Amino acid sequence: MDTSGNHVKKRLGLDNLPFVKIARLIGYSISIYLIFYDTRRPHIPLTTRRILKAPMPTMAYRYPFKRRPPMTPPRDIEDWNGEHKNALFFSIDLAGYLGDEKELTRIMDSSMKVTGRLQEFVTLSDLKSPDSSSDMTKRFSRERRGLVGGENIVATLVDVVIDEGDKSVTFQFLTDVTPKYPPDYEYQEIDPENNFRLQRNPSKSYELQIKILDFFDWLDTRPEDAGVITQKEIKEILEASYIQVFNTSPAWHWQSHNWNLSQVDASIHPTSIAPEFWNQSHLHGEDAFLDKHLYGLFRQISFFEQQMASMLSSKLRQRDLI
Repeated sequence: MDTSGNHVKKRLGLDNLPFVKIARLIGYSISIYLIFYDTRRPHIPLTTRRILKAPMPTMAYRYPFKRRPPMTPPRDIEDWNGEHKNALFFSIDLAGYLGDEKELTRIMDSSMKVTGRLQEFVTLSDLKSPDSSSDMTKRFSRERRGLVGGENIVATLVDVVIDEGDKSVTFQFLTDVTPKYPPDYEYQEIDPENNFRLQRNPSKSYELQIKILDFFDWLDTRPEDAGVITQKEIKEILEASYIQVFNTSPAWHWQSHNWNLSQVDASIHPTSIAPEFWNQSHLHGEDAFLDKHLYGLFRQISFFEQQMASMLSSKLRQRDLI
């Protein structure tokens, strides 16, 4: 089959390799793809674990702290049929991790030195990007906005859970279901404690969660004489920290979003069940991280940040943590 992936594979001179994977970097204004292969052991399948330990081009790291953006789950390049004419491609030879210190990464017409290692994590800004959701989700999101308005209208920040042992804080939101079904329709939600099974949802609402990882490590970097922490400082921590998310909407788990987030350590309740239907290119594809509810929340996250900072600051003071 003549796909975009086959075209790129041929241009890079990788035709003779049976196992070549491709993944897209999330969070850039242009399409950037990483292509993985192994010239030393070409007949050994490329696992996600091997790929996540691969080197990373210097330009892919973000300032500050050399944080790299998340990438979509790697897929066989032959099955990829995305736009390639205006995209940027980096090829990464995994052979170097057997001790070969040569430069491994190259771009179509130039080379770039490899530094650092691939890390798995995402930030608020990563999921605020329109690229975090599929075109299918965006269509459903527009339909939802037409029925109930944006998440700044229908969603409510209800609590923040502080876990000192885990060094994390988790913001909890409630949002209404989309009223597009008959009045007697029985809404459902998932139960992460029971293998994501569906259960009745008489409240007709979903719980959305955003977990800020290593929050107290960031908090500890403040000078002891800095005084009471401000809401502005807390908002800065929220923007810089790694995060994980969760959603009780059945679509978020069962339509591949939870799986995709699990591949980059961005799910509060990760899953090991790979999608077999919803990841098709004409549905959600391989790049969808958020369903319409989380997509709507992150598109409006700037609206909620002040509320999040205020609620967290209040709870920290109540517990004498600031």
